Amino acid sequence: MQQYLRFQRYDDPSRQITTQIHPDISIDEVHGFAYASPIKVGDDDTPVEDWPIYFIGNIPQISEMEDPNIPGRKALLLEVFLIRQEEWELFMIPESIHYIQEMEKLVDRKSLSLN
Repeated sequence: MQQYLRFQRYDDPSRQITTQIHPDISIDEVHGFAYASPIKVGDDDTPVEDWPIYFIGNIPQISEMEDPNIPGRKALLLEVFLIRQEEWELFMIPESIHYIQEMEKLVDRKSLSLN
């Protein structure tokens, strides 16, 4: 099954509105995108050093879509949600990330008590 990567930029700290900032990219494998990691995304006609810096702003989502290149076939879509570097401080940590962080702390405490 073909896979595509889509970069969505959050337009405001509510995380309710996004804008696709790059055409979908055909990929061979799903990559890991960790929350708060920096990434450069830009126009293919612009040198990479001139691309703006974003931060991964949430947990990526995987969904199924119609393959744009093969009518009648399905493809996987990996959506990565980004925040502009200069706006990073305006965004609160999403609830899903808070939950994961709390679960990690719980697991760490339990593993320490078992040793």
